Amino acid sequence: MSTLYPTASTTWVPFVRFKIPGIPEPKRRPRFSIRGGRPHTYTDDRTRAYEDRVKLFAVSAMAGRKRVPAGVPVRVDVLGVYPLPKSKRRKTGPRGPFYKTTRTGGDADNFYKVIADSLNGIVYDDDSQIAIPRAEVVLAEPPDDPRAEVSVFVPRAWLTAIGGSR
Repeated sequence: MSTLYPTASTTWVPFVRFKIPGIPEPKRRPRFSIRGGRPHTYTDDRTRAYEDRVKLFAVSAMAGRKRVPAGVPVRVDVLGVYPLPKSKRRKTGPRGPFYKTTRTGGDADNFYKVIADSLNGIVYDDDSQIAIPRAEVVLAEPPDDPRAEVSVFVPRAWLTAIGGSR
């Protein structure tokens, strides 16, 4: 078996990391309308605005770097930090962050999808290159600010093949 394909023993090395400040937005369901008697599908404004925000921070983090070429597998780790509701804050006892298990704010997979789709054409060619997706969603109390953290990794064997030296 070639060493260029990821296995359980693959060593993943960081390719790019960045943070998106603010409350993470999940990917919402597509919207439908009728135009000229034909159905039309579109992305709602909140999802589009958050995708644009992710793209802005991704472009900034990728400044001076080439994106991961097609065919190269990637691992994408995403952490979503949501604010802990005031009703759940503790005066005593263990303090956050806590894993998010409530339905407010969207599911982890919808949060992951909006990030993965936004990185298309910026960090990698297409999100079909994601070999290992990881999403973690937590609730945190102040002073821990709401944010999304994105880390993209490539296999060490591929890093030298694509001309990286990180």
